[in-house]
Amino acid sequence: MITGGEELGKPTMIHGMQNVMKLPIEHKSKWNVIAYAINKDIIDENGNVDPLRAMIAPIGSYSDENKAIEKAKQVIEMTGHGAVKIIKYGIFAEITTTPDPELISTVTVDMHGKILKMENDEFNKQKELYNKNILYEKEIMEECELECDINHIEHYKRAAYLVTKHYMTYLELQKESEKMYKNYELRKKVLIEHLQRHPEHEAEFLPYFKEKLEQRGENELYLRIENAYNKYKSIFLQ
Repeated sequence: MITGGEELGKPTMIHGMQNVMKLPIEHKSKWNVIAYAINKDIIDENGNVDPLRAMIAPIGSYSDENKAIEKAKQVIEMTGHGAVKIIKYGIFAEITTTPDPELISTVTVDMHGKILKMENDEFNKQKELYNKNILYEKEIMEECELECDINHIEHYKRAAYLVTKHYMTYLELQKESEKMYKNYELRKKVLIEHLQRHPEHEAEFLPYFKEKLEQRGENELYLRIENAYNKYKSIFLQ
């Protein structure tokens, strides 16, 4: 099974398209399986636009969609080429740089050096990313050690980062707290105005509410509201 062109984090390069082109021809009908390769380097080193956008190779057609899916997965396993797509007859289908996750992903390969360049570019990008990740991990480990040295700039960098982060969080929470308090004051006004019209509702409220929530199986919610209301109602109603 192809796992996306990587093994233990290390990039690999599979010449899958060459294998795809050697597959036996199959003739069926409605559901078509194609292999494709996308040119990710449209602009060359001289700034010219390459007219080649992608290449496709039809590799089978079937009357049953499940058979087409099975064929696509089989091709990926046999060739190592994950850029495989199922297209229904007469239906336009998108060809993107992201392979179908249900059919698995991988790379592109050779066609008189053209598709090979696409794959080499992808391989080099993966290799560069892998090397950067290794370097970053090493740097982070060194930084963690130096952060404990009170005489090193890493120690100050960590303290400056945290004080900035915590202060920004404080400001955000303060703003949210002010917003919630304004909402509270508005609702408190509505509550008092209601009690001025119907003072009897204050004593009737909790039994009425309890019956409704217990019918819905929300006893725990009711208990929380009951406890909080009784605890703070002297503030709400003043």
